[in-house]
Amino acid sequence: MAVQNDKVKATGFVVGLFPRGGAPSQEGITARKLYDETGEARVIQAASVTEDAAMPMQIAVDYYCDPDRALVSNYRNEVALMYREKWQEYDSMLVAPKHSLPLCMIHGKQSFAVESGMAFYDSVATSSENKSLHWINSLPHTDFYDNPDAIKEIGGILSGHFHAHL
Repeated sequence: MAVQNDKVKATGFVVGLFPRGGAPSQEGITARKLYDETGEARVIQAASVTEDAAMPMQIAVDYYCDPDRALVSNYRNEVALMYREKWQEYDSMLVAPKHSLPLCMIHGKQSFAVESGMAFYDSVATSSENKSLHWINSLPHTDFYDNPDAIKEIGGILSGHFHAHL
């Protein structure tokens, strides 16, 4: 974890997901046990609105299933089901009070997990003079991955942050 690594002197988060934690997924536990016993990894779709998927949203399908964006030759639109065992119980808010490093958070009003991102930002131990929040308002979440204008803007913000704190 970066906040426990003495080599890390500053952090930057771009449209991060900040899960709040919950009960472990029984299907994730079962899938991991199957893998441990047999080496077989049960998979589901990474993005789909018609079958069980890690991201059951049209915006994810539009990105991950588009050959001009994420669906490149070496990408398979699938994920090991055992991810759900730990993902569903992970609570990012447990890290927030331990985070005292300079922080730059970049988010978008149309991005995923805006509320949990703001809760994390508000809860970090970083002093107010060492943390900054930047909104990029007009883009859907997946445009932060490959939109050249967004990447240029984000790169400039992060560059300034890291130059100031490293």
